[in-house]
Amino acid sequence: MIFTAAQSVIYRADLVDPTSDGILTTLVNFGLAALMVLAVLVGGWQAFNVWMAKKGAAAHMELRTVVFGVLLVEMILGGIMWLANYGTGLLDNFR
Repeated sequence: MIFTAAQSVIYRADLVDPTSDGILTTLVNFGLAALMVLAVLVGGWQAFNVWMAKKGAAAHMELRTVVFGVLLVEMILGGIMWLANYGTGLLDNFR
């Protein structure tokens, strides 16, 4: 059901790369990949700071919050990347 809903939204919004060589999709992929790496680096830095500052159960709770936030950001950016590459045929290689 989610696949069908996403497919109809993409077709209705006419989300395709307007360039003939696909450079816009490539730029979006590189930009989103850079944001994903940046999110992991910032999350790792935050987790390291929490680990150094706190000890015991308080550190575990704070680390869980940081890790959950990083995973959430990665999932959102991955979803955007999936939508950006939906019409390109790249996703058919992963099935």
